[in-house]
Amino acid sequence: MKLEKTILDVTAQRLRELKCAAEKRESGEMADSMRDFFTLIELSKIQDSGLSDDAVLTMRNMEGEALKATNEALEAMRVSTF
Repeated sequence: MKLEKTILDVTAQRLRELKCAAEKRESGEMADSMRDFFTLIELSKIQDSGLSDDAVLTMRNMEGEALKATNEALEAMRVSTF
């Protein structure tokens, strides 16, 4: 389970980076963070990936947090351009 913990830890770190970029409304940094984060999230969507059910659930919850943060940031950026 060491690999699983490492995957969860790295995914959590990428989520923090994504949220930080979203708060700063920096589109380039957000795009890089989103790419890194969602690449890891893809592991939770592969059947028989070796991740436990708890790890998959944790990653799905992180995905929800990331989507919320990026959607809010993108909406704020869209509104500020008008």
